[in-house]
Amino acid sequence: MATPPAPEHHLWLPDTNASLPAYTRPLVGSELFTYKFSKLAAGGYDVSIGVKFHSTLAKSDLQTRTRGAFERLRFHCPLIAASIDDKAAWVYTPVQDDSDREAWLQGAFVFEDRGPDLDFEDFISSLTQLRLPYEVDGRSLFFRCYLVAGSEPDYALIFHGSHAIMDAWPTLNVLSLVFGWMSVDSPLEKPVWGTEWNNLPPDPVTATGGPCATWDTDGAKLYEAIAANRSRQAICLTLGDDPVPTKPPGKPIRIIHRFTESESRAIVAVTKANECTVSHLLEAAHCLALAACNPPDPAGEADFGAEMTIASLEPRLSKTHFVSAFAHLPVRIRMTDILKNNSKVQQMQLTMQALKEQYKQYMDNPCIYHLLVAQKPFATPYTRPQFRSMLTNIGVTEKRLRTTWKGQGGEPIFEIDELLLGNRMTTAMTSLHSWSIKDALYLQLQTSDMWNDADGNDAIMQKFVAEIVRHVRLLLPDVSK
Repeated sequence: MATPPAPEHHLWLPDTNASLPAYTRPLVGSELFTYKFSKLAAGGYDVSIGVKFHSTLAKSDLQTRTRGAFERLRFHCPLIAASIDDKAAWVYTPVQDDSDREAWLQGAFVFEDRGPDLDFEDFISSLTQLRLPYEVDGRSLFFRCYLVAGSEPDYALIFHGSHAIMDAWPTLNVLSLVFGWMSVDSPLEKPVWGTEWNNLPPDPVTATGGPCATWDTDGAKLYEAIAANRSRQAICLTLGDDPVPTKPPGKPIRIIHRFTESESRAIVAVTKANECTVSHLLEAAHCLALAACNPPDPAGEADFGAEMTIASLEPRLSKTHFVSAFAHLPVRIRMTDILKNNSKVQQMQLTMQALKEQYKQYMDNPCIYHLLVAQKPFATPYTRPQFRSMLTNIGVTEKRLRTTWKGQGGEPIFEIDELLLGNRMTTAMTSLHSWSIKDALYLQLQTSDMWNDADGNDAIMQKFVAEIVRHVRLLLPDVSK
């Protein structure tokens, strides 16, 4: 596999084809990957991220503050009001006047008062069944904010948008900004509208310091790894043959497991004892759960494919850099010998160590953050990967979004209770996410309802989640459940 030239800058430039002053740059890297996948898969992986919270504010006051904070967000993160043209380029038109700003806000901010009938999980599920963009009065909206009221004092604040904009960590950073603005009851400095285009996010090459100086050597190593993966004849562990869809995607399968606080503490302790991370532990459990649910032929070779393992660029970006920015680590673990080990505990430990070594190998490569830019996603006909499930560990929510917010007088006015996450699932791919909040670790599975049996039961996925949990618990001491 030939190594392409080192990726270059893609700057924002005036859009000479626009009827109003506008700025444009092509989608690149994970922006392009997620957008093109969505186009290819009928909106696949469009995302909803938000929080369930309770508030001491009056409902009308909360609605006013949230709407004002979301309006301010456009100034600091203007890409939320951008469109995407037919050449896969961002197009941003600065605010022309107050009526233009208000017209956008009317379509992009939605308050829904559901009262006691609100089920937050059902609401997230309903968003995953919507196809972006929203079309409102001639505007194509790839991002919308929902403030949803249940029985007072329970609310949810949820962003629904294209994954080309929304990755988990940057979205948590932005939610933190919004809750900070919502906590202030006095008027904030008025933005100078029309200049907000200066806050449009740079492309990932520019944002990470420019082209990689060692691309010819270090970039080549990444392409060699990808070529080696693709040449492997071993099967990849999966849950079995893909189901054949008999109808358009419907209500997704969504399963959430919450580890107790004592289990969650023990999970962190055991990863430290093994000099690994929670990501290594959960990915190892994911791998071995696949083998347990669908054992490979012992006479053949088996690999664990995790070639879309996500490494976020977020640690190298500003808190207002709100656009998808991640790399794929081409991780692939040879599992044949590990699965022959008679000790299930040692299988977990060996898999964790194999994952740790490959993670480090790729993360130490200075060109990894530019790999997806160089690959030009979907520039050639799409080849379905051998693997069928992927896991992303979001980590500790409070590292980016604290759960208690106080007013200017020091009194608590917002308490965040839960993280809410949903993806539009239109293919046989199974998506796993994990995160912790308030000292408890969560594991969530999402996939298309095409995996349900003839009676509409999700037994296959229930077993899969149960096996992941069981493998995690293999390494834990006898903690109180």
